Amino acid sequence: TEGVCRFDRDGRIIIHNRAFEVLCERAPQGTRPKLDQCLDTETMRLARDTLARLTPEAPVSSFTHSVIGAGAFSVWYRSTIRANFEEGGRLGGGQWIAVD
Repeated sequence: TEGVCRFDRDGRIIIHNRAFEVLCERAPQGTRPKLDQCLDTETMRLARDTLARLTPEAPVSSFTHSVIGAGAFSVWYRSTIRANFEEGGRLGGGQWIAVD
């Protein structure tokens, strides 16, 4: 299964598919919710740390993490985050793909 999410520079979800909602501790609610309102603390920390290391020269990185699924068992994901940078190197948002 492949979860996909696109987000803006402020971490607001622009678009996501249903499979991405499985990663979320709380389902995205309302218009353009923020990632940190949906994801558990550890997954959000991994995403922030990954984004902080990305540069215009190296805009893609991956990490492996688990999420507690239905029935309280762990589901492992390989997540890849690709950052989009504006002129001058400022983060402009990105895309997150998570594959179980």
